[in-house]
Amino acid sequence: MLVARTALQRLLDTSTPGFTFLREFFAAWLKMDVTTIAAGLTIFGTITGAFRDLQGLALKMYWWFTKFFTAAISIASNDRLNKEILNWIGTQVLERQGTRILTARSEIM
Repeated sequence: MLVARTALQRLLDTSTPGFTFLREFFAAWLKMDVTTIAAGLTIFGTITGAFRDLQGLALKMYWWFTKFFTAAISIASNDRLNKEILNWIGTQVLERQGTRILTARSEIM
């Protein structure tokens, strides 16, 4: 194993410009080998990728829940019922339950 490692280090020292400097710099400054740093970065990248996938899954579950467990109605803007419902929601629902979301859009004629 030691022979293979020194052969690999010799190969990298001769083929990669500045590798010797980087290896010595990290060994002196961080007291770590370059391979340890590379392994740490690989693990960090894997963990961040897993969190990104988990966030995407949570977002899909949120939209699925919103799609199947919420209701939407549409009332024409020129209908008298539209104004009455908006007034009722404004006085009743939004004051008692701050978590409600109201989206209103007028039709373009």
